[in-house]
Amino acid sequence: MPLLQNLRVVSARRYEHLYPGRSVCWKAAAFTHVAKAFFHGEDPDGQRPREIVSIGDSNDERLAVRAAAAPLDATAKAIKLVDAPSLDTVACQLVAVTAALPFLVAAKTSVDVDVAAVLAYVGAAHRDGGAADDSIQRVWNDAAWGLLTAIRFQDANPGDSTPVQDAPGEDLSLREEEAQAARRLVLNSQA
Repeated sequence: MPLLQNLRVVSARRYEHLYPGRSVCWKAAAFTHVAKAFFHGEDPDGQRPREIVSIGDSNDERLAVRAAAAPLDATAKAIKLVDAPSLDTVACQLVAVTAALPFLVAAKTSVDVDVAAVLAYVGAAHRDGGAADDSIQRVWNDAAWGLLTAIRFQDANPGDSTPVQDAPGEDLSLREEEAQAARRLVLNSQA
């Protein structure tokens, strides 16, 4: 595919040796490295709006994109996908995220949306025993609208953004410690 030949792949693992076992830090370093290079090359005078977008299945990416965006005076935009999704869920996410992408890009403020929460909400609304194919299609359509609604709400209410929800049983103090380390990493890279 010719389009894919023009994409540069950057692995956060290249920063693993600096922060063993702290993937939030690796990801923040990767976001920072790529964003700084892009912002400098595309807009050296800093006149255009700066945004860092993350679409992935890890809460670490959600924390890292915010840690990287703040010191770069950029707007963080994150869409958290479902962990270990079924094939139907992958397809549903693809439909929903594709529909939401123009709204994500147009949002003037930070966005943080969890697709799993949207799917849980709309999925529960469609447990009516209808035909499976029809029900799946309705969930996909409603998931797309749910994602759009979440993005629009956060853009209209910037002080009311959805917080990152940690995985059940996860040690929140360790997550915050990693987020702090990621922020320090980004600030040190500014010097």
